[in-house]
Amino acid sequence: MGKTPKDWSYLVYIAGDNNLSKFGLKDISELEKVGSNQHTSIFVEFDSQGEFRGTVRFQIPQINPLTGIANRTILKLLKNTDSGDPHTLSDFLHYGKTLFPAKNYCVVIWNHGSGFRESDSSKRSRIVFRKSSAFQKIKKEQNARGIARDDMTGNALDMKELGSVLKKSGFVKENKIGLLGFDACLMNMVEVAYEMSPYAKFLVGSEDLEPGYGADYTANARSINKKGISPQQLTEEFVNNFHKYYSKPTMKREWPTTQSGIDLSHTNVLAKCINQFAKALLLYLPKHLMKISEIREEVQVYAPFDDFDDYVDIGDLANLCRDLHNKEVTKTANELLLSLKDVVVENKTHGKEVKYSTGITIWFPESQHKFKQHERPYKTLSFTKKYSNWMKFLSEYHIETRLQKRSIRKLSWYRTN
Repeated sequence: MGKTPKDWSYLVYIAGDNNLSKFGLKDISELEKVGSNQHTSIFVEFDSQGEFRGTVRFQIPQINPLTGIANRTILKLLKNTDSGDPHTLSDFLHYGKTLFPAKNYCVVIWNHGSGFRESDSSKRSRIVFRKSSAFQKIKKEQNARGIARDDMTGNALDMKELGSVLKKSGFVKENKIGLLGFDACLMNMVEVAYEMSPYAKFLVGSEDLEPGYGADYTANARSINKKGISPQQLTEEFVNNFHKYYSKPTMKREWPTTQSGIDLSHTNVLAKCINQFAKALLLYLPKHLMKISEIREEVQVYAPFDDFDDYVDIGDLANLCRDLHNKEVTKTANELLLSLKDVVVENKTHGKEVKYSTGITIWFPESQHKFKQHERPYKTLSFTKKYSNWMKFLSEYHIETRLQKRSIRKLSWYRTN
């Protein structure tokens, strides 16, 4: 006879073999303050940087009435693992599902994040460096991409690899993950959400960089321990827990922050709306490049000093495009904004720098260089393959921009000769 499934299993994959390692210990301690209960199981894998020899798998049990702490229990010691290897995550999920069966699973991927991009500057937080006592210089991470980077190997998971792992772990159809959490930077993108939609019901993450402290695991453990809590309710609580954590006076120095919850069952409708919106922009573009360029300069962006200002808020972009006074652009922008109301179930921000955030970003590089740099991996995404108009719009936008720059240079040459 197998174990009776609990309501929830909370599976936390702490890919901490990097400069965030100390925050992994903090988050485990936060889980110990609450522990699991009769409705839940909490299982953690921690690949650290110097905290332990190798990788450790912990169970967070129920509170010990004598100590008042849910002292972590070591279930397995592994040799040093590669958190950026799909097989490592797959083994963690298989082990967790076997040992802690549940009606619902909350899977959290903890690490640096860079959305869909292959990046040479991916990191979960500038505060790891800027708020430290000695302003350490950021070392370029040449192979960072997606999430779950391992500094020892230089490997990380891209979105196709992550989706493949979740599929092989059985999180499909009626067995989807209840809540997939990205405790990492820059992961709440249309492209990422669409890639994850076959494997999870809801998604929680950030449009912007996340502070090194990450999520509030004490509050999140309290939320998941509530009897009968649904995936959507848990999603909303996780977002609000994050917001409350950074509302504390002592945490205001870590602003700006964003956190949002996504209903993945509606991402296909959103993708269709974006496809039609992009089609309208394509028709509008040739004669009105300057107007679209002005909107691109004004739209809500993220982490401009960390080279991620090619991620723009899709809701803010649609809002601004309504001012173009083009019938078809306005119509499709309104349809897009309406679909966002179903997709984004909770959205919270701190700081004026991110005040126009609506909960989810899309890739819109301003420079030709950045477009070409990330064009290849972008073309492999499920969103791009199925709904091609956004990619066509980006390509045409940069062709028109290049042509205009050439004509300006040519005119300048004639005027000076």
